Amino acid sequence: MQLVVDYPILNALVLVASVALYAAAYQQPTPPLKRQERRNITGVMEGHDFILNSFVAALAIPPLLITLIEVYLILSRYSLHSEISFGSRSAHSTVWNYHGAPSVYLTPLRILGLAMMGVGAVIRLVCFRTLGKFFTFFVGVQKDHQLITSFPYSVVRHPSYGALLLTQPGAVLAHGLPGSWLYESGLLFSRPWAVIYWAYGFLLVYHATWIMHVRVLQEDKMLKEHFGKEWEEWAKDVKYRLIPGVY
Repeated sequence: MQLVVDYPILNALVLVASVALYAAAYQQPTPPLKRQERRNITGVMEGHDFILNSFVAALAIPPLLITLIEVYLILSRYSLHSEISFGSRSAHSTVWNYHGAPSVYLTPLRILGLAMMGVGAVIRLVCFRTLGKFFTFFVGVQKDHQLITSFPYSVVRHPSYGALLLTQPGAVLAHGLPGSWLYESGLLFSRPWAVIYWAYGFLLVYHATWIMHVRVLQEDKMLKEHFGKEWEEWAKDVKYRLIPGVY
């Protein structure tokens, strides 16, 4: 028997908190690098600003929209037992009753997915704050660039990328399992919607894997060339790129 966590207000708060952190973690914290400061490397995220922004939006927006729908449905169901109104029946049925499922709820696996999203997002936000103006979505070296080695860069060399190994698989877990709107509404039992969702899930996981195998090596090479001995000493002290004790 599956454990179900079905406390409407608590569920809504957990969903909102996790997706708010997730969305914040995909916002560029600084203006894009100037063209002359970018490194000429291969990758889908290294082209025009529009391509980068579109790609990041494709990663961030779907979980946000799905969560907003889930929160609306949770609060709508809660309003049936209270004096608070969160929408009309017609609006509710528009986003809900595909197969007549009873409710949106949390399960241990969904909670794990939401926790992965939240924890990974917090790690990225800490990285934003630590690097300050040196945190950009493009690979490059700024005019007055400094090698930042304080926490969390004293634990692994690329903590913000390691965080993607939490946020992106977490989003797939949180929104594609029993208890989620996509599952309970029956949309994931429709072949077109199932193909779209799992293709999107593959994109999320593939992007995190690509970051792990390609971009960290590109950045290490760039930083080593620019900082020389300073980088080598840091890499000697901080041996792991993404996951402490693993890689």
